[in-house]
Amino acid sequence: YNGPTDFEELATESQRLLEQSVDLILALGTPAAIEAKRAVQGTDVPVIFAPVYDPVKSGLVQELRQPGGNVTGVRSGGRIAKILELHLEIAPDTSRIFVPHNPADNASVQSLAELRRESSALGIDLVVVEVATDTELSTAFREMPLDVDSIFLLTSGFLIRNSDRFMEAAIANMLPISSASSGTQSGLLLAYQSDQNEIGRQVSLMANKILLGTSPADLPVESSKPKLGVNLLTAKAINIQIPDFVLQLAEVVVR
Repeated sequence: YNGPTDFEELATESQRLLEQSVDLILALGTPAAIEAKRAVQGTDVPVIFAPVYDPVKSGLVQELRQPGGNVTGVRSGGRIAKILELHLEIAPDTSRIFVPHNPADNASVQSLAELRRESSALGIDLVVVEVATDTELSTAFREMPLDVDSIFLLTSGFLIRNSDRFMEAAIANMLPISSASSGTQSGLLLAYQSDQNEIGRQVSLMANKILLGTSPADLPVESSKPKLGVNLLTAKAINIQIPDFVLQLAEVVVR
């Protein structure tokens, strides 16, 4: 299902699905998963999410090994430390990072907290700008400080859907841009991206187990396997040389 992204629409759609007596709901992303869980409360309709940044902090499951309730799925968090480390290998003079943030999305809130923790330990300043609408997005591009030397894209459906616009801004300002969730196919210089085919396989196997009688409460949350991607076209456009060892680590290279 590739439906609405507005939170009120998600709530309405979740309720509509429930009223159709579905056997299982697949929720794509953190906002959809939260609304789906709210909709199925008091019922035995199972929900599988894929992927969610931190399902425990988002209140979707009690714990990863034993989710409890009727919700389980695939998580995608925990990659920021590594992608930030590699970003600094590519752009070692980075000291101030421009960070668009969608405060309405739990995944953005949680990934920002992780980025703050990691960047603080490295002595890097973050310039965080709240972006939740197209208007705010345009304003953020227009008012981006001149003294930032990198862009970091947090985990958020809204931000990821606009990754091509962030890429254009990065090239226009000659700035390296990285992400722990979006893809280098969108033009991002460096990214840990989830393998959508693998996530689909994981979700299919989980759905099969649930439909055959396994309780979601006893089905551990799985982690998606990230693939490191590098975009050499973007690197050339902003005049950055990618170290050989980073290229050797990359599973996806856009040339």
